Amino acid sequence: MPEFIEPVIPPQSQEGMPLPEAQVLLEEPPVVEDPPASMMAIDQLNAYLEMTNIADDVDDDVLKEIGSKVIEDFKIDKDSREEWEEMIDGALELAKQVIDKKYFAGELVANVKYPALSTAAIQFHARALPNIIKGRDVVKGKVIGISTPPELPEISEQPTEEELITAQGILDQQADVAQKQARAERVGNFMSYQFLEEIGEWQDDLDQLLISLPIVGCAFKKTFLDTVDGKPESSYVSAKDLVVNYKAKSLKTASRVSHVLELSPTVIEERMRGEVFLDVDLGEPAATEGKDPNDDEAPHEFIEMHTRWDLDDDGYKEPYVITVHKESEEVVRIVARFDADGVISNEKGDIVKIEPVQYFTRFLFMPAFDGNFYGMGFGGLMSHLNATINDTINLLLDSGARASLGGGWLGKGINLAKNAVTYLKKGEWKHTTNTGDDLRKGIVPAQYKEPSAVLFQLLGLMLEATKEVSSVSDVLTGEQQGANASPTTTLALIEQGLKVFSSVYKRLQRSLKSEFQKVRRLNRLYLDPKHYIIVLDDQNALIEDFYEKDIDIIPVSDETELTHIQKLIKAEALMNMKGTGLNDREIDKRYLEAMELPDIEKLLPAENAEPEPDPELLIKQGELEVKKMEADNDARRVQIEEQLAEAKIRKSDADTERSEATAQQTREKGVKDEFIEKVVSLEKIVEMQSKTIQTIADRIVGEG
Repeated sequence: MPEFIEPVIPPQSQEGMPLPEAQVLLEEPPVVEDPPASMMAIDQLNAYLEMTNIADDVDDDVLKEIGSKVIEDFKIDKDSREEWEEMIDGALELAKQVIDKKYFAGELVANVKYPALSTAAIQFHARALPNIIKGRDVVKGKVIGISTPPELPEISEQPTEEELITAQGILDQQADVAQKQARAERVGNFMSYQFLEEIGEWQDDLDQLLISLPIVGCAFKKTFLDTVDGKPESSYVSAKDLVVNYKAKSLKTASRVSHVLELSPTVIEERMRGEVFLDVDLGEPAATEGKDPNDDEAPHEFIEMHTRWDLDDDGYKEPYVITVHKESEEVVRIVARFDADGVISNEKGDIVKIEPVQYFTRFLFMPAFDGNFYGMGFGGLMSHLNATINDTINLLLDSGARASLGGGWLGKGINLAKNAVTYLKKGEWKHTTNTGDDLRKGIVPAQYKEPSAVLFQLLGLMLEATKEVSSVSDVLTGEQQGANASPTTTLALIEQGLKVFSSVYKRLQRSLKSEFQKVRRLNRLYLDPKHYIIVLDDQNALIEDFYEKDIDIIPVSDETELTHIQKLIKAEALMNMKGTGLNDREIDKRYLEAMELPDIEKLLPAENAEPEPDPELLIKQGELEVKKMEADNDARRVQIEEQLAEAKIRKSDADTERSEATAQQTREKGVKDEFIEKVVSLEKIVEMQSKTIQTIADRIVGEG
């Protein structure tokens, strides 16, 4: 029994290609005997995935067959769009305002190009570009599924087991949503950085795409890994350089897609030395219009065809990228156009389908009426109108010039000058030998009509028709609509004028999303984890962020807002709704975004911060506080006045009592003085009596 063999894990996949089920022999050394065809096929595909150039492993005869077939198929696809190419070439000539000298009957005549196509393209470009690149934001991560978890219900003091289980489930759901939102924010921030900083010319390429898209009707982006610096690239490819059969429905269903490349001899030599191209003799580059035969660096033309070919002879054509030198039909490179995890097999391990990797993204201005692959732009819709306008203007100019300059015939007898043609300068009088009557008879002026008023009216009608087709109305070009025009009226006019562009912009959004998904895939396969952490300065940044299927990648711009005026009017309407229960911080953020101010996060308060009070409310609260203080002061004033009156009364009573006490004291003092005088008088009387008694006593004792 065959033993399981570890599959080769190619760089295009993180999971590897599964092999059919097999039993492992444990008693003997692992040996594969008679491996099934499915295992051999998968081994071969794994080997192709590891190879830089599969053409190294292909026989020369097979390479010649492949090269011849690629060029043949390329010519078939190119011939299918021949009429489209002629129409696009003419439209581009009109849009570029190329002025050629035009002659009629040997005479130089007017050849003015009216800028109808140019104006339409410039107006579309001016509205679309600022809405796609908004400051530092280009990509936004969007959580798929529930983005707002349910709130935790109130739990009783003694919760039941069912309540605890429910609460734990909600807590887990809240944590899961928070993790998803954090991953989505990391992915959006990092990919915005990639497109603005790492993908070198992405902004310039987008600029070019948006100016040519409305004329041609179709443009492309090619997204791939730059093997030199290991970073994604997404470059602009013009519709003329990407050849697909005119009747194909989409890039995904097209049987082949051919990218026309022009490489200089130096670049070709570098790729041969790096073993990216086979080292074959390509000869001299084909002589084409505009190429100098003496130019040593004249480019060679290659056809890089994204197609299918059965290299392993299993009856199923695998997706490959085959690069062929157009002139010599030499195959210089073949590389796998599938991932290991894009190989689908059945239960037996037989390959059922191989999903090809799409490198190109189609940007469609609008679908074509006949459903062709390249769609339709202003070039197809307005070229004939623009050409008719040009012819009408030139007729009016020529007729005006003839009517102004005049001209006619001179009779044989008129002798004015030696030359056959005579011009009169301003204020000049010429001598002649003819009489005045002879001059009148011999000079016959040509009858030139003034510019036709009917043609002028028709010109105005056609100009209005071009504005209707291209949606370039006065309100969209910035012209004043009148002093009495209200903002609501202006907004309604803008929205009506942008009906065409709204649908175009939705298609742009879908194409940008597809381009972003391709870069996300490259990040999943090739992004350096350390670089991811360093750019975001976040240790939680893991490559698994790009694996999760619960996060979508979408453009950050809003396809419903195409003008600065629209955004400002809507933002001002939101500002009037503050304090009505909506998220006031988000309203402030959208208003600042509409004003296109930088670093708005620095102006906004933290999400968990207390909201700033309404200034009007603060003023009203202040007025109430002042009134309350005034009322308190009035109450205190009344209380103080009452206390002062009471104090005056008490002082008056005290003064009265003091007066009475003083009077009483005076009276008491008079009584006391009188009493003292009486006592003193009595004391004197007693002293005198005592002295008299003593004298009598001494006299009696002396006599005795």
